[in-house]
Amino acid sequence: SIVPTPLLDEGVVYVATGFMKPRLMAIDLNGAAGDVTKSHVKWEVKKDIPATPSFVVKEDTIYLITDSGKLGAINKKDGERLWTESLKRNFSASPMLVGDHFYSFTEEGVCYVHEISPKGAQKIAENDFGEPIFATPIIMDKRMIVRSETTLWSIKGDQ
Repeated sequence: SIVPTPLLDEGVVYVATGFMKPRLMAIDLNGAAGDVTKSHVKWEVKKDIPATPSFVVKEDTIYLITDSGKLGAINKKDGERLWTESLKRNFSASPMLVGDHFYSFTEEGVCYVHEISPKGAQKIAENDFGEPIFATPIIMDKRMIVRSETTLWSIKGDQ
């Protein structure tokens, strides 16, 4: 099964494929018709790609977290891996990017906040919700809505 949501940016769709051996592909939709999985692939990355969490794009960089906790960045133009860092936790929820802050939630209920750039990531916060989180949070009206196992959290922000 394929879980991560594809992302369309500047005429290129970025798609993670396969559950057992996930890979990330960039497929150029310019002139595309029919099965374009071979004819329009710009690049493909086969290592440290999420099977469950989706990924985010900011400018020329794809940021992602794998199911096993590898946080990383990939150049969206050529598929070059820019950096990887291991959080050594399990992730199912998709990450969120607010400005330069990358929010990721572990299955154990810990939220990591990293300040990210194409050059790397710096952890700026770690918050334990005290119960499992599998659902992807949302941002709405300057609030982050987080659903844990038994609780719905509303966290008000400044931005």
